[in-house]
Order: sequence, then C-alpha cells, then structure tokens
Amino acid sequence: MRRPSVHLLLQGEHAHDHKTLPNGLRMLVEPLTSSSILIVGESITVFDTGSPPYRLELLRRLREAGLHPNDVQYVILSHLHLDHVMNCEIFPRATVISEPDVWLVEQKRCEAFVKPIQHPDWEIVQTPGHMAVHLSLLFHGSWQGGDKRIVLAGDALREDRIREGYYTGPSAKPGELESVRWILNNAEVIIPGHYRVLERKEIAELRELVAIP
Repeated sequence: MRRPSVHLLLQGEHAHDHKTLPNGLRMLVEPLTSSSILIVGESITVFDTGSPPYRLELLRRLREAGLHPNDVQYVILSHLHLDHVMNCEIFPRATVISEPDVWLVEQKRCEAFVKPIQHPDWEIVQTPGHMAVHLSLLFHGSWQGGDKRIVLAGDALREDRIREGYYTGPSAKPGELESVRWILNNAEVIIPGHYRVLERKEIAELRELVAIP
C-alpha cells in the first residue's frame, strides 16, 4: 500500500520569533501561528490551520501542492486555541474533527466535533494535558524520501519545554507528561505545533530528558 505523503504548509512560530509579522500586520498576543500539515493519501487532510496573518501563505502552499481548499476532505484541529483554528473556514467542504464546539470566524460558522472514525491514512489519538481534549495524529507516511512513523503533535509536545524541564516539574498539567512520553515512544518523526520538526536524533535526546528508558 502506498503511504500518504506529508507536506508542511506552515511552520509553527511564536510572536517573540519576529519583530514584524507578514503583510505588515501586528499581533499583540502569542503564539503567532501553529504548524499546518497537509496529508495526501486516500483522502486530503489538513491538520491544524494556523492563524489569519498566515492565510495567504497557507493558500499559496496548497496551490504549490496542486490543490484548492475545496479539495480538502478532512480538517483535524488538535485543540481550539486560536492560533490552530482561525483558518478552518477556508475549507468549506471539509469534515472538521476536534473538540466539540461551534464558533464564528469572520461571520462564518465553523463546526467541530469528535466522532468515531476509521481512516486508512491516519489514526486519531487523544493526548490530553495542554488541553483537556487534545488530538494528535499517528500514521505511516512518506517523509524525506523514507517511510516513517509520524506523529502530528499539536501542542501536546514542545521541545523547548522538555529542555527546560517543564513537563517533569511541578507546573506541568495533569496528563501532559504521559502524552509527551507516548508521542516520543511512538514516533520516528514528530511535527509539533510550534518550532522545528523532530527526527530520530532529537527524539532520542528528548526521551532521555523525560526519563524514558
């Protein structure tokens, strides 16, 4: 079976990474935008959609992949923080899967819900902690020319917080450390909601920091 291909549409960033934002825009809060990941397999799936200052970049990267927003069949939102969800309404034909909620974005209704779903390309995994409901995606996909076990982690895992000792300290929320350990145990490639993609070398280092034998 051919593995789905993976495309990083947006690299997740924080406001403190930039003194100026795209298109001359300003944002007074952080984070700035989440990562947004395209999976092309039996269906077309987008995981997290990023924030409005990056909407034109998101659309441009979709065009580069030969796709229109109407081609996207599933949008999976890791959780409902604004930097992950604010572009979901540009995918009008997609089934949106996330924490149950309804909100308005630019006067357009965007519904999200969790429902049991069996899909040939990916598996939805609950990774709570950052939020009480937080979804990650596990699948085998084509990455950098190889077949890899990939986890799209949203905000369930942040490299900087692992290296700072946050998840193993007293400030960690219930479930956070368990979710981080599950992700590190099950992935050859981790695409987090913010900052760089993590591969074997980085994952091995982070496993040691959260005391995975």
